[in-house]
Amino acid sequence: MIVYGTRLFGEVDKVPGVLWVRTQFFHLNFLPLVPTASYLMFGPEQGVQLPAIQWRSVLACWGRVAIILAGCGGLVAGLGSLGDPDNQPVVVGGLFFSALCGVGFWLSYRLTRATRERARELCAMVDVDENTKRQIERHFERAGHGGVEPF
Repeated sequence: MIVYGTRLFGEVDKVPGVLWVRTQFFHLNFLPLVPTASYLMFGPEQGVQLPAIQWRSVLACWGRVAIILAGCGGLVAGLGSLGDPDNQPVVVGGLFFSALCGVGFWLSYRLTRATRERARELCAMVDVDENTKRQIERHFERAGHGGVEPF
């Protein structure tokens, strides 16, 4: 069965519990191919289309797909060589590479959070209500790290 259509991918610029950016892609079997629009999201099904595609979101999406495919390749290489004692370096290397891909995938979400300035910039792109702006400011005041959320 072939599944195709549009779907949101590439979450970036997240202010946890308040807003984030995602890009709508034309996909084939959930593999994002062509970006069509970016949205500022306020909930799972609530968002406003941004005036331009956010390329950071597009690159994050494609990068995450590449990390997943590379990690699966390392896993297949490592596990596929388990039966042959001469291929122990391939087993260890493949499994280690897969673990590194897992860390890279996790970091791709942690390192793409919005700064206070970026959150303000996103709010200026579309008409964001005052309550949302106050939530953003409270979030960064609680973080207390100059507008950048700590790990």
